[in-house]
Amino acid sequence: MDGEYPSVPKNHIVVAGNYNDSNVTQQGADARLADCLLSVHIYAIGSTDTSESNWTSALKNAVGAYATRTVVSEYGAPMTDGLTIVVPSTATHTSPMRKGSRVK
Repeated sequence: MDGEYPSVPKNHIVVAGNYNDSNVTQQGADARLADCLLSVHIYAIGSTDTSESNWTSALKNAVGAYATRTVVSEYGAPMTDGLTIVVPSTATHTSPMRKGSRVK
């Protein structure tokens, strides 16, 4: 990574995940990107999952062993539906997604 700006520290570089940033394990495993930050996106779009533990597992799988240097750079769930991330709920697929997406 000696490109155009070799003096920029790698830990100031954010590298996008695969395809639509839904997984960063390939980039995380690339030795050339060892100290770079990684970018992942998580969305409720297309999912009907109502389990907080399943959302947590999905995010952990998308991040793999690279949670300490991964940034959730896009996060999509309705934010004006009156639901909250602090109260567990299985009423819709988005409330557990919001709560479950916090990697513990």
